[in-house]
Amino acid sequence: ALSRDGKTVFVKNGQGVLVVDATSWQIRQTLPYDAKEGATMYGMAVSPDGGKLYVTTTTHRLREATFAEGKLKWGRSVALPGTDAKKQSYPCGVAISDDGATALVCLSMNGTIAIVDLASGKAHRALDGDASVMPDKSVKIVIDGKPVLGPTGETPAFHSDAIALSHDGEYLYYQPIAAKALYRVKTDALRDPN
Repeated sequence: ALSRDGKTVFVKNGQGVLVVDATSWQIRQTLPYDAKEGATMYGMAVSPDGGKLYVTTTTHRLREATFAEGKLKWGRSVALPGTDAKKQSYPCGVAISDDGATALVCLSMNGTIAIVDLASGKAHRALDGDASVMPDKSVKIVIDGKPVLGPTGETPAFHSDAIALSHDGEYLYYQPIAAKALYRVKTDALRDPN
């Protein structure tokens, strides 16, 4: 993710978030994750005012970090529990509304999208199990010419994880890794928890 002023790059790795000077490419800070916490494949977004960075983690939550004077500091976190018995969700892609009030997060393990009210920290799910957030079983994932296979020898069921908001904030675009189509939905339809 890039800071709003373009001077800082935020990079996720397995241990934390790196704060990198965009001109010199020097690492200015490493903000470590909590114990037993790691990075999901991706999922970082900067608030519209540039004062917060939102990061998805392997502990099924959205982390908020404040960014001031070139430094990051962890703040609160919002639980994003899954629907399975272990409550795993594996949050990935995240997008922040232009007013900074809402985070939209793909919960990849569950095939759903979480809508987080950033003022209250409360979240609800939308599109639970909808075909648009589920993998297309005909899609085969190949990396470096080799098929990606799960423990059963089948292509893993990667649900929705890529996410972006339209410039006007009217539409949310999303796609499972294992899909041929890109989907969109009006954000107003997602904000209502009913």
